[in-house]
Parts: sequence; C-alpha cells; structure tokens
Amino acid sequence: MLGLGLQQDIQGRHSKQSWHNGTESSTIGLVTAQNTFPWERSSFAFLAHRPKQHINKSPGAVNSIVQSGQYCAIASVTTGGDDIGESEINPYNLEGSLVALNHDEVMTTEGHSIEIQGTTNGVKRYMTVADIQFNPLKPYILASAGYDLCVRFWSCKSIEWGKLPQMHKLQLECSPRKLGYMPNQSLLAIGGDNGTLYLSQYKKKRDVSITPVSRRQMISDFSWGTGSSAGHLLATTCTSDDDELKDPTGVHKLVNAEIGKSVCTLDIADGGHAVTINNTGNYSYIYTKGSLLRHTLWIHDMSQRNSRACQSIQLDVQDQTEVNAITISPDDRYIALAWKHNVIHVYDSQYLSKGPLHVYSHGPSIAAETPYGVVKAQWVSRPSGVVDLVSGGADGCICLWDVSRANDDIRNGQILLQLDDDIGYFSLGDIHKQEMPIVVGTCGGDTFGVK
Repeated sequence: MLGLGLQQDIQGRHSKQSWHNGTESSTIGLVTAQNTFPWERSSFAFLAHRPKQHINKSPGAVNSIVQSGQYCAIASVTTGGDDIGESEINPYNLEGSLVALNHDEVMTTEGHSIEIQGTTNGVKRYMTVADIQFNPLKPYILASAGYDLCVRFWSCKSIEWGKLPQMHKLQLECSPRKLGYMPNQSLLAIGGDNGTLYLSQYKKKRDVSITPVSRRQMISDFSWGTGSSAGHLLATTCTSDDDELKDPTGVHKLVNAEIGKSVCTLDIADGGHAVTINNTGNYSYIYTKGSLLRHTLWIHDMSQRNSRACQSIQLDVQDQTEVNAITISPDDRYIALAWKHNVIHVYDSQYLSKGPLHVYSHGPSIAAETPYGVVKAQWVSRPSGVVDLVSGGADGCICLWDVSRANDDIRNGQILLQLDDDIGYFSLGDIHKQEMPIVVGTCGGDTFGVK
C-alpha cells in the first residue's frame, strides 16, 4: 500500500502512473490535500507528511460516506443483504452496513435488519444500506435507506452503550435507493426502486408516482433545484441492470415539492441514469442510455418548465458503459461526467457540441471483479475562483485535476490518496467544522480518513 509518505514517491519505491487520453505518462505522485474549504492549492501539501488512518471495516463495498461536523457516517453493502425475501441463513451476511463516528468513537446500529422466518432465537439477516444523509437543519440526525424497505432516522448525539439509538423509521413499499434533503430544509426526498418518489418531513410522507409500479422501473437519480427552480426536484427512472436490454426506456419528471405533484414531464424516451441542476437553477442536465449504445446528454430550461430539451448532445462513447454521476462547477461553466469505464469527461457548458474539453483517465481496476469506474467527481474552489476537480476511480486513487492545464500536462492528475483497492466512495470535509479533509471507502469495505 502506498500510504501518504511523500518520501515513498521521491525515492521511487512506488511510482504512480497518470493516464491521459489513453496514453501513459509518469508523474511524481505528489500527495496533496485540502487545508481549507474552499480548497487552496498552495496548502494541499500539508497532509503529505500525515498518515492515513484506518477508521472502519464494513462487510462489503462502501456505498456512501457523509460528514456533518464531528459526525461521520458510512453505508455499505453486506453479502446477502439485497434480497428481503431470502430465507436461507448466509454465513457471510454480517452486520455493520451502517456505522457512525463521533470523532474517533465508532457507533454501530441495530437497524436495517430483518428476522429470518422459520428460525429460532430470532436469527437476523442484515441488509445493505444504499444511501445516507444528514439533516441540514439538525446536523446530528442521520437518515439511512436500507434494503429492509425502511428509511431510518438516528440521533448521533445520543449514544447508548456504543450504539446509535433509532429515533423513528418510515416503512415503505419498496427498497429506497437514494436520499436527498432539500437545500437548507428538513424535507427529505426518497427515491424508491418501484418508480415512486417519497417526500418526508416529521414522520409524514407523500407519494409521488414518477412511473407506474407495473413498469418495474426505479428512481435512478434526482436533483433538487435552487434559485429559479427552488422547491422543485427533477427525478429520472430506468429499468434495473438485468432488464435494461429489454426495456431501455425511462420517465423524467419535475416535481413541485410543496404540493407533492409532478408539474412537467420531459419529452425523453430513454432511461435516465444521472441528473443534476445547475447552481442558478436555470438549467438541468440529464444523462440517458438508450438502445444501440445511444448515450445522450439532455439540457432543459428549468425557468420555462418546457418539456422539450433546448439542447441534446450525442456522447461519443462506444463501450457498453454508463455515467455514474454528473457534477457542475460552482461557476456553472464546466460539466463533468464520471463514467463507469473509469474516465471523466469535462465539457464547457457554452460549447457542448464541440465535445469534451478534457478527458481524464484513471488507471486499471485493482481488485474488483466488476469495476464501478469513477464513482464520484466533485468540484472544489480556490480563493481565486479557479476550480479544480477531485475524482475517485477503480485504480484506488483520489486524484486532483486542474482544468486550466492541458490533458497531457504531467502535473495534472495529482494524487490526494492512493489505496490498494478500488474506490467505492469518498467525502471531502471542512476542517473548520471539525470534519476530516478526506474520507475514502473502498470496494473491499475499508474506510480511511486523513486528519
């Protein structure tokens, strides 16, 4: 394992390869990290001499990591935890798919488990946790979405014998796959695997049907609006991976959260996999995947509530791949697509039709049998206003990309952290709020933090 010691790279014992546009170029592999948030490039190196700390071992691949002040939560897969109807006892089904940390103290939970029918002594099956989010108005309250058909709410400030006490739960008719609080509000949106969007606040919920349950589609992604689209969210659906070749279609609706109803259905037939709304709330970006390897980026004018796209771009990707996430820079200029085949495409929003401005590539997968590619990309700002991109890929690296540099610039793609396993997820924190600068989870279930 590489570790964070700068001397390892200088001495050449561990050389990191940077991949740009399919060509390999040697880099020094300088470890850099954030000091303040927004980030300051000049202060990245302060973590170069600080070791990473192993903070948790989950039973499976890490799905999500969130931080809120002194609290950090980690959600993961657990073997046999994705089928609530399974009746056999699986010896590899282990607890720990949801843990929280209060500084260095690890808090476990009893939730997201079911009692296996027909067993004595109340044998439990532990379920996978798909997503987690902290309440922005009560930052000690954690919401978690599990395959036990429940969204559970926990209080991180009330530890009982090392356990995280459950406040209450929402029982659903499906497995919740995605959570997202309205910005600066306690209204929680929940995306279900039955095509239903749930809006929950104070133990109450509304059901908003994005697509009929009979279509067997799931809410693959949604995004809250701000500015001109505040109080609304855009949800998109697709079929599961097993059925996608049979039915590559989807439904995409703009929902008014105040009334709990759809106000516009977008004129897109293909299945949606990722969606975001820009920082002014004026434009939405939806990535869809259709038949015959058709990959499309759709742009809609949110202020007009128009069902027709104002622009659509056919993405030149031949692989059987898809976008894991879309993220827009704080100044709304750059759009980054994180792909499953382990690359990031960065577009200039004013010149989308010209194709990617940058193509950043992570190296080959380290350990995963089925690599997830670049699982996340996040923009960070310098005090000067210049933006950089941070990404986590299947090569076990968290990398920093400077969009002001050329693709083949060997100074680009600096390593913030390198691990011996594919990246499952990562979180960037604000040290002025007692958060860790970087927390990284792997597909093998290990989570590391740098303080």
